[in-house]
Amino acid sequence: MLKNPVHCHIALYRYQLPLIGQAHSVKEGLFFILETEQQYSYGEYAPHPATFQLSLATLERALVQLCDAGSITVSKLSPPLQWGFVMALSWLFPEIGGWNFPNCLPIRVPLNGLITDLRAALQPSPSVPPYSTVKLKIGRLPVDEEIVLIQQFHQQYPDVQLRLDANRRLSFDQAKRLLTALRGFPIEYVEDPTADSEEYPALFHQTGIPIALDETLTSSWLKTHSASPLDWLAALVIKPPRYGDLTTICHLVATAHQHHIPLVLSAAYESTLTLHWLALAHASLNPTSVAAGLDTFRIFTEHLSPWEVRNGTVVLRSYRPEPSTLAWDRSHFLGRWHVQLYWDAQIHR
Repeated sequence: MLKNPVHCHIALYRYQLPLIGQAHSVKEGLFFILETEQQYSYGEYAPHPATFQLSLATLERALVQLCDAGSITVSKLSPPLQWGFVMALSWLFPEIGGWNFPNCLPIRVPLNGLITDLRAALQPSPSVPPYSTVKLKIGRLPVDEEIVLIQQFHQQYPDVQLRLDANRRLSFDQAKRLLTALRGFPIEYVEDPTADSEEYPALFHQTGIPIALDETLTSSWLKTHSASPLDWLAALVIKPPRYGDLTTICHLVATAHQHHIPLVLSAAYESTLTLHWLALAHASLNPTSVAAGLDTFRIFTEHLSPWEVRNGTVVLRSYRPEPSTLAWDRSHFLGRWHVQLYWDAQIHR
């Protein structure tokens, strides 16, 4: 049971992991091991430039200053720092978020494959993983060309369920033309088709293709629209590190449950430490048939912690990674402190 304050030790590390096919050759991040008298857990800070404006160096300085002070109130932290403690504390005390983490090992979570280049995916040596669900990034080529490429992709992989993700790049007319041409295809949903979410109900009713929210998803959006018909909404795609605070995350989860909307937990290029936590949380929120958006692991040529994927399913063989299994050669030790963590957020969803 969580008590205030939590007396613990924090060992802080900076890591570098090599990347493939990205603008930068390495991914840098911070992680810590939080140790209480009987348990340990992890927190990670891996800010993505598109998500957080704070640099890794800024986060590192802020965290070291907090550790030097010896007293940390989680809810007063900036979102990326707050997320690290939400992750670590909820691993130790699942009741703070109402998580029902599975504890019967191994835990299996289906993933959706991620295709960012439709042209490359259809080359003679395709890079399509053996997943039953695949997300296709759209809105990057002329609409008519994308229609043809998606049709060809379906012909080549007829048994694959499709998720389309436009990242709000399409106009309403472009989205309508593309989705109308794909009627009858095995499309689970289209994610953030246009920049204006007010257009989504009309787009669904005119094309028959359900819509999912990711970038457009906020607590204020849900509060404004929760009383409206949501028959067009197929899924909420949640990236917990993006929100940081547990209150917002739990509100999104509670709203999804209230309206019986599937939840898809997704990653934004964090290491496998965070992916492990996200897979656990996804399994606690969904039936096993709902694929998680954790295929970003494939941009890493090496991993910080064990990550096993078989036939499109991640297999977790431990509740959390053992410290002995971490890639310590990719990490730089920054210090170890005794701190008091104060948790003043509301407990339970």
